[in-house]
Order: sequence, then structure tokens, then C-alpha cells
Amino acid sequence: MKIPSKIKIGGHWYRVEWKRNLYRDHDAAGMSNANKLTIELDPTGEPSHIDEIFWHEIIEQINYRFELNLPHDKISILGTVIHQIITDNPGLLGEGCQVK
Repeated sequence: MKIPSKIKIGGHWYRVEWKRNLYRDHDAAGMSNANKLTIELDPTGEPSHIDEIFWHEIIEQINYRFELNLPHDKISILGTVIHQIITDNPGLLGEGCQVK
């Protein structure tokens, strides 16, 4: 999956930044900040794990912005499942819906 340099979540543009040693320094492979409008990802992990963490951080910001109050374990599950659905269904996020 190609992770973009920015992504719009809830009407706000977030910068996606690559930051080494997040896991070492913060015990996390990714972090997001609603005030700075950033998503930080550690590029040293496995690509599939980085993709999963990217979705996790998007859900973290949806949870925060819309006050969903999802517990962290549910956010982790959603990040994993969304990553799996997108990965296992190539073309899913293609050019719109096509009725067959």
C-alpha cells in the first residue's frame, strides 16, 4: 500500500511523517496528534505492519474528533481488520463503485 504524505480526516489535513525510533522512544510504531495534525510512522518496521499502524492512527483520530470513546483495544482491532480487508481485496479502493 502506498501511504500518502497527507490525508484528510474529519475535514482536517494531517501530514504523514516518517520518524525513526518511535518504538524505542515511545513504545509505539505510530503516533498521531490532533493539535499538530500529524500522523507519525516508524519506517523501520515491516511494510504490512506499517500499513496496519497507519489505519490504526486514522481510527485514533476519528475516535478523538468525533468523541466515539472507543477503547484502545477496539481501535487496534479495527485497524487490523481494515488493513486486512484492503490488503486481501485488491482494487477495492479503486475508481468508484461499479454495478454489475
